[in-house]
This record gives sequence, structure tokens and C-alpha cells, in this order.
Amino acid sequence: MERESGNLRREDEIADWEIQELIACLKSKDRFRRLNALFVIESSGDERFIEPLIALTKHEDRATREYALYLLATLENRVACGEKVVEAFIDALGDESPSIRRYASLMLGYFRDEAATKPLIMALRDEDEGVREEVMRTLSEILISMGPKKADSKI
Repeated sequence: MERESGNLRREDEIADWEIQELIACLKSKDRFRRLNALFVIESSGDERFIEPLIALTKHEDRATREYALYLLATLENRVACGEKVVEAFIDALGDESPSIRRYASLMLGYFRDEAATKPLIMALRDEDEGVREEVMRTLSEILISMGPKKADSKI
């Protein structure tokens, strides 16, 4: 335990000023600085990073988008982040990078959120065969988890 401003905090807990500094690094034009901040955030599991990570899923740098999506998936596994994270993955189905579109589909299958059904059906038209295959696999997982009656209404 460590003493900060008269309060005790765990050593692995990130202080508010550290959060703000990492968020500032995420907004940096310097790719190395951004990716290093993402690396630090990866071990934190702190849900205060959800909004900045969602914003990074639309960054011009592909590696930044990929890492941000990966971290969102990691956070989603640790804490229930909810529909904002699912929406970020749905948006990523339209990314210019096929690897990001495949990963988005894969994670939507893991989340099994019904809101992803229609966007995934649209993604069946993707130009990349690997993306289409992952989308088919994901759709089958989501529809099976929904049950036959509910699945019929989504198709």
C-alpha cells in the first residue's frame, strides 16, 4: 500500500494524474508515445480508459486502431463495459483494414450481443474472403445463442 493525499491506495492502482497523463499520450501525434501509453494501459485494466480507447478505434494509424480494439476487448472481459464497447466493434466492421474487420467480427462473436446481428449480416458482403468467413462464424454463434424464435426475428 502507498499513501497518496492522506488516502491509502493499492500499488497497482493508477492515480488520477497518471490517468490524465496517459490519456494525453494517447492523443499524441507521436506514434511511439501513443503505443507506449497503450502498453501501460494494457496492464491496468482500468475502466477510466474506455472512452479514450473508443476514440482511438477511429485513429488514422492502423496499429493504434488494432491495439485500442484489443484493449477494449481485454477491458470488456474484466469489467462489463457495455454497449459503447460493442458499438466500437460494430463500427470497426467498416474499417479499411481487413485484419481489423476480422478481429471486430471475432470479438462481436465473443460478446454475443444481439445488436451486432444486422451489421454482421451487412458485413457478409465484405470484399475480403477471410472477413466474410469470420462474419459467418460469428453470426452462427450469435444466432445459436439467441435460440430459434429470437434468431428468426433477427434475420
